[in-house]
Amino acid sequence: ADVDAALEGEFPAVLGLEGERVHAGFDLQRVEGVQAEFDQVMRRDNRTPVETVEDADLLDSGLTAAHCLILTESDIARLGNARVNMAHASKISLMSGIHAPTSALRRAGVQLCVVTDGMHGDMLEVMRWALAIGRLQEKAVPSFWQPEHVLAAATINGARAMGLDAEIGSLKVGKK
Repeated sequence: ADVDAALEGEFPAVLGLEGERVHAGFDLQRVEGVQAEFDQVMRRDNRTPVETVEDADLLDSGLTAAHCLILTESDIARLGNARVNMAHASKISLMSGIHAPTSALRRAGVQLCVVTDGMHGDMLEVMRWALAIGRLQEKAVPSFWQPEHVLAAATINGARAMGLDAEIGSLKVGKK
């Protein structure tokens, strides 16, 4: 019965995830892996990974989507409408020959969270890469991509994504 409920769109309730924060990796880090994963989900589900997550009723502001390297325009709109958080590991993605459409995602309403991984733990460098990627996508240095936006993405946005913004993510009296 639980499996049937999950297949009928009651996935969060079956797993006890209602109201919880969820992390989902929409793709791998190597270019060929990213496309292969996307294609596999399309073959299996006849929809994109984002549509699959939406159909499971997990696409909301409690979701942190990692990487988001291959997305359709419809996927970007879905993520933005749901006010999803995006974990953007800028340096590892670009070093793998691909980058997330961070400008389009931000414009759609996705909250960008700049993150590091085991290979590139230097947050300042990762922030520089995120800023450069955004500006390259815009083909300009717009007010939309300034250092303060990336600083927020590396601090308070991540705290918000984890539901910890009252405790961490900014320099304020009483915060850790």
